[in-house]
Amino acid sequence: MTLRYVSFACLLPLVIGGAIYILFRSDTLVMFHWFQLVGLQEPIDGLRGWSEPLQHWVPEWVRYSLPDGAWVFSCTAFFVRLWADSQNPIRFFWMGIGPAMGIGGELAQIPGWMPGRFDPIDLLLCILATAAAIGLAHGTAPATHKGST
Repeated sequence: MTLRYVSFACLLPLVIGGAIYILFRSDTLVMFHWFQLVGLQEPIDGLRGWSEPLQHWVPEWVRYSLPDGAWVFSCTAFFVRLWADSQNPIRFFWMGIGPAMGIGGELAQIPGWMPGRFDPIDLLLCILATAAAIGLAHGTAPATHKGST
């Protein structure tokens, strides 16, 4: 797994999802209390003030659903690529962590097994993120020539 792959397929989606939360989500989320505890409240408030004019331009699906898809993409892309050359059956557990948490967590909201409100857009983005991450991970995996001469 190259640094380029990790940077763009694994870290960048997390940065984008995190930025969406910081800039466009409610400041009543617990992470804003954490920012205050570690002394980051002032710079975070500055960023949120800078992004204020953009608030009405950001669609709700970007604000509320894209971060879920981004972390599912990141996690899936990482583990699928990490285990791409393995034949160990445990690889399916690790490759399924992101989709299971994202898709499973969203579905578990329907009967109330998980806190939150089921959102079909969240579910769709988690499914699309999983498929895209698998496609990317397999498409960028170096070709192996096992058994070739």
